[in-house]
Amino acid sequence: MTLLTELRAKTHPFLTAATNLLFPPRCVACGEEVDAAHSFCTDCFAKLRLISAPACAHCGVPFAYAMGEGAICASCLQDPPLTPPHARQCIMTTLRVS
Repeated sequence: MTLLTELRAKTHPFLTAATNLLFPPRCVACGEEVDAAHSFCTDCFAKLRLISAPACAHCGVPFAYAMGEGAICASCLQDPPLTPPHARQCIMTTLRVS
């Protein structure tokens, strides 16, 4: 282990704790204070709807009935999303929660 690696390992918990004191971690949806960075509070987590089939293979928007494997919704056919599959739906769900 190099000296830099050792130093980083020893100071990381201190720096994390100091940062959390100055800038407490917040819920990514509503901004409420949470225990860990990049997480949801219990209320927002309970409101999240997981993407399940049948849904668009690109954006995750649910279909009323099964359209077949790899089916794509009309919106994605017209204007394909630039984000990876399902990321857009997760982002939109999070924004609707707040």
